[in-house]
Amino acid sequence: MQKFFFIVTTLIIFLIACNKNAGIGGNNTIVATVKHHGLVIPNATVYIKYNATEFPGENTSLYDDYKTAGLDGKVKFDGLKRGDYYFYGIGFDTTINQTVIGGVPVQLLQKAGEKLIDIPVTEGD
Repeated sequence: MQKFFFIVTTLIIFLIACNKNAGIGGNNTIVATVKHHGLVIPNATVYIKYNATEFPGENTSLYDDYKTAGLDGKVKFDGLKRGDYYFYGIGFDTTINQTVIGGVPVQLLQKAGEKLIDIPVTEGD
């Protein structure tokens, strides 16, 4: 009985550890485009949080990395492992002269590849 308990406990620990593998060191790329009502937001800053499925908050020091989008509103995060990520974008919409913010959870299931995502943003407070 103790042997069975040990095997089951070891298996559970292994499975939990495998689910927390998001981060760098993999073969995935995410290309994110920041958009407000379908319009691209150039020069937005995009933050990424590893192992997150919910909004970590507006404090950008809580995020693991960030990049600044080009004029096309796109950023590229390379070398990601399978796992859960949260993307948070902050930009400025010149059509309404206002800061726009927002985020989206992303799950990578494949071992390698490229995934295109949109980060929907809206008017901040």
